[in-house]
This record gives sequence, C-alpha cells and structure tokens, in this order.
Amino acid sequence: VGPIGIAINSMIHELVSERMWGRVFSSMGIVMNCSLLLGIGAGGFFADGLTPAGTLYLFAGLLLAAGGIGLMFAYARGCRRRPVI
Repeated sequence: VGPIGIAINSMIHELVSERMWGRVFSSMGIVMNCSLLLGIGAGGFFADGLTPAGTLYLFAGLLLAAGGIGLMFAYARGCRRRPVI
C-alpha cells in the first residue's frame, strides 16, 4: 500500500487544483478504507470454502481483471495527462 499511496498522492497533487485537495484526499481515504474492509470480509468468506492458495489466486485474478477493465475504459475515453491548472 505504501508505494501505491505515494504514487496516488503525487498524482492528486499534480492533477487536482489546490483548493480541492482536502475534498479529494478525504474521499480517497473513505474509498481506501471501505475497500479494505470489503476485501477483508470477502477474503474471510471465500477462505472458508477455498484453500489459502486458491483464495489468493481468486483475488489476484479479480484485481488483474479490474485493472484491465479500468485501462480499457481509460484508453477508450482517450484519457491523457491533463495540464496542471
């Protein structure tokens, strides 16, 4: 989480206007903590029926699929780096 958090915070500082930083950072905190809780809950649910390795493979596949779908949407929308305002 550490290296990803540093990259996300750097991108927010670069892409979001300074007056919006508080709102964006608080929203990111909510999203990150809620996703952590959902991931822990889902991991516990699937760990009962799968082996530990099976649970890890399942979640790794879900993360790869979510990342691929996100990239496809980003490229389809023509997302490029925006100039800092």
